Amino acid sequence: MACGGITERHIQGNTLRVGAGQSLALMPDGDIPQDLRVEVQQQAQLDLVVLHTDSRSLRLCVSQAEDSRVNLFLLTLGGDEVAQSVRVDLCGARAACGVFGVSAASRSQRYSSEVVVNHAAAACRSEQLFRQVADDSAVVSFEGRVVVAQDAQRTDARQSCKTLLLSEAARVHTLPHLEIYADDVKCSHGATVGQLSDEALFYLRSRGVGLAQARQLLLLGFADEVVQKISAESFRASVADLIAQKFSA
Repeated sequence: MACGGITERHIQGNTLRVGAGQSLALMPDGDIPQDLRVEVQQQAQLDLVVLHTDSRSLRLCVSQAEDSRVNLFLLTLGGDEVAQSVRVDLCGARAACGVFGVSAASRSQRYSSEVVVNHAAAACRSEQLFRQVADDSAVVSFEGRVVVAQDAQRTDARQSCKTLLLSEAARVHTLPHLEIYADDVKCSHGATVGQLSDEALFYLRSRGVGLAQARQLLLLGFADEVVQKISAESFRASVADLIAQKFSA
């Protein structure tokens, strides 16, 4: 597996191509185009980690051939305003994709994520898993859509978005959506909004953990479900460190 940032060897213009049978793990250092098309050929695999630390918008369109595997990780940890739009087209049979996200907003930051996964072929699998945190007067939003075409029988699609609001002024907008035209499918979606558990905070504090550290531990645990999806160990460790720094600020 090749690991590292996007180079000219991987991308031409605004297109990233993963050839048949290839396997790539990429974590760009801020060099991802604002409008990026990704083409993943048959039996290829791509893990792409996208980190936002500054204000920007991103439009990412992914096309997958049969038996391909794609995992996208969208980490929004900085910038006054970040808007990201992702579309994944599962064009070949037995293709699988995961779109995973962590957004941590504070002060007056505005973060939005829009994800569309289009099941156009049979026996494909998809997962959308997002964890959002908003503090102060920040606003976070997630709109996730799964579209299952009439011929996309034996689809397996899951979608989950959970949000923690850490202040009364913080806001969240979340909209999970399923659009199904086939009859042999397994699809689920859900969204929850809550606060840090008072019981969990009390448990940690009763064992000598300070309030700030207790909050950080709970927030890290909240985001960890997404972090653990990153298969490349070096990327996973880097992301965990960045999230820990964000939650300690």
